Amino acid sequence: EKQSKKISRRAGKAFLKASKEATKGNRLRAIEYLKSAVEAYPNFFEAYYNLGVHYQALKQWGKAVQAYRQAIAVRQQSAKANFNLGDIFHNQGRFDQAIERYLQALESDPDFAEAHQAAGEAFFQKKHYYTAEQHLETATRLSPANMKLSFGLLVKIQLLKNDWTQAQYYVDQFLRSHANDPVALNLQKEIDKMSVEKKLGP
Repeated sequence: EKQSKKISRRAGKAFLKASKEATKGNRLRAIEYLKSAVEAYPNFFEAYYNLGVHYQALKQWGKAVQAYRQAIAVRQQSAKANFNLGDIFHNQGRFDQAIERYLQALESDPDFAEAHQAAGEAFFQKKHYYTAEQHLETATRLSPANMKLSFGLLVKIQLLKNDWTQAQYYVDQFLRSHANDPVALNLQKEIDKMSVEKKLGP
């Protein structure tokens, strides 16, 4: 995320010191400098965003949420800040709040594959399969190499709908991007077993 305009010198210096500490792996010291940066310049988006990242890494969820909310208050259109905030809510099982953030991230960046995948997963967990499928499908189109979870969930949705043909289609896509992936191979076995049972059925 690029620098905001007209940052005070004191805030800028503190931000640079924070970056140096972060590079050395000193998250706690980086946080102290970032706090000084936002005190000196309260609209410092990058400083709030980085505070969120550090708190999230340290599993200090409440502080991370607060920092991301402050970042979003300064720059509503930040796809990354919205996505990271959604990720925290998602891990806490707060699916509606997570979805709200993922959709906000996608409004700013419609090609954000990870946000499509995460939104698809949250909708799947809420059993909103139709909407889940749309997001997951988009994720696999945008970034097939990184979307194993999306492929897996797409197959599961088809199996829930008893649509073997479409389930097979997604397993083939999955294996094309991830040859011999154990999850894909297990899903293939599930489809084979179900189609045999169907043929042997009454």
